[in-house]
Amino acid sequence: TEVDEHVMTVHSSIKALTSMAPVARESMRYLFSSDDEPRVLVKPHPDPDRLDATTFLTEAELRDECYKPSKYWIQAGSGTLGKVYLEILRCRGLPNVDAGESFGNKTDAFVTVVYDDVMGQT
Repeated sequence: TEVDEHVMTVHSSIKALTSMAPVARESMRYLFSSDDEPRVLVKPHPDPDRLDATTFLTEAELRDECYKPSKYWIQAGSGTLGKVYLEILRCRGLPNVDAGESFGNKTDAFVTVVYDDVMGQT
């Protein structure tokens, strides 16, 4: 049977796009969409209750999401010194020291906290 080459091209393109990594797929979506600003991959992970809506967000959407009430946290330690409730919402003004800056690779910032008998890291 003979298949139209345009149909074959569309099918092979769709197959290739669906097997791409999520970041590459989002880059392709942005190229062919009417979005005003690019979306970034949410790290360390999106909201598990809203995966589709929170996997890729614009900078403004990400900022809005981070100020919503927290749903998950880590309880650690057993000391008697006291209790600390700490939530890291945002890092600003950090130098970009990662190689690959021209490819959009930014510094992977983290926070380490030591209190009484426990150490926690984001």
